[in-house]
Amino acid sequence: MDDPFLCLGAFWQAGIINLNGRAADGGIVSLLYSEGDEIALAADGPRRCIGATPPGEPHRLPCPTNTTLEKGEQCDTCAGESHLLACMLCTGERCGNPLRRKRCIEPDNHAVYLAAWAPGVVKVGVARWERRLARLSEQGAREALIVGRADGKEARRLEAQIKWLGAGRRKRGEDAGSAHLHRRDSQAVDDRLSPTEKLAAWTAKVAPGQLADEIAHRLSLLRRRIPSAAWLAEPQPVELPVLPALSCQPRLLAAEGLRLRGTVVGCYGQTLVVENDLNELVALVPEKLAALTLRPLADGEQATEQISLALVGSGY
Repeated sequence: MDDPFLCLGAFWQAGIINLNGRAADGGIVSLLYSEGDEIALAADGPRRCIGATPPGEPHRLPCPTNTTLEKGEQCDTCAGESHLLACMLCTGERCGNPLRRKRCIEPDNHAVYLAAWAPGVVKVGVARWERRLARLSEQGAREALIVGRADGKEARRLEAQIKWLGAGRRKRGEDAGSAHLHRRDSQAVDDRLSPTEKLAAWTAKVAPGQLADEIAHRLSLLRRRIPSAAWLAEPQPVELPVLPALSCQPRLLAAEGLRLRGTVVGCYGQTLVVENDLNELVALVPEKLAALTLRPLADGEQATEQISLALVGSGY
């Protein structure tokens, strides 16, 4: 990368994170990061709409008005033309995306999974059947089972039932955004995990076979309480990339105003863990950089941590 570009998003593939974007001349730019790579990256505002991907269009189209945003990634017009978000939240009761409806109702084309990050941190989710392994890997799960298979409606219904039962098992006073693992009930199940929760979970020590046993135990309890035709007679184990436990919990960096220089320790799913120039472990969720302008951090330009250290040393 030599020149600034608008970041359109990030995706994980086989242990590599691809930050992709659009240059000023309309060309596509890709930044690839994997373990051991050097990173020197800055993110500048303001946020600008990343454009739309209408159904049937293979590539993202630029926003026709190049709209500046206070938050988010798309203006209302481009979000409406994309017809993507409704499927992410759909329970199967109705479809807000008629062009995808046919695929949603095809038999057995959705997987329901239980995945674990650490003892007591278990998540339920749904993925397209052909993407089930990639979906779990890109989230950074450490252990998982495919427990159900059905069309989109039945898969989402089973997921919602597991989520409802799991939420009821949290200790009083704990919410879904809590990163305090010790406060979780041993039978709680999430439907989503925050980046902070994942970082804490990757730091936790796990005994061999511990997470597999925990998922199997949860599954046996859930099957007794939830009658569903979507359950697989034999759950499918998933072979996931090995994610060594971190020695300490990395500090999560904000996307806006990012100034980062260091060495990539690893790609924990779609999270980059970096040892910066101050030998501190920090973490970045690259997808949060969407709608910001990325550029190389200049040789003489200080990273955020260096700026903070300089301010403390000067008495501010």
